[in-house]
Amino acid sequence: MAPWLRNAGWDPTSLAAFQVTLVPLDPATLLPLPSTPALSGVLETLAFFRDPDFARSRFERYGDVYETSLLGQRTVFIRGGQAIGDLFAQGDAVVGWWPDSVRELLGPLSLANRNGADHKARRRVVGHLFASAAL
Repeated sequence: MAPWLRNAGWDPTSLAAFQVTLVPLDPATLLPLPSTPALSGVLETLAFFRDPDFARSRFERYGDVYETSLLGQRTVFIRGGQAIGDLFAQGDAVVGWWPDSVRELLGPLSLANRNGADHKARRRVVGHLFASAAL
């Protein structure tokens, strides 16, 4: 975990950030997603990097799932085992996300820039190189 996240009190076991491909659902059964009043995301992004209680304070205000704008992109925060389990149960609806600058820096062949079956296949090939025994 990045030191600034650890120092900010982030708990990676109860917080996840992913880009989700929306699957058409019956609009009559959907509830609106709580969201911050962020328009451009500039103030939210500054708060994200400055406030160690950024996520915690918004979870208290909006609940275990909420939407905001960070780095100019729609971002959904979730916490809790049930919510994260439900998200990962979606399978192909969840893909890893990196800002364009990071994707360019890592390159198109990077494991971090792959999703789905392509990611799993590449991880099988190189995963053992990152096991604790290999490091």
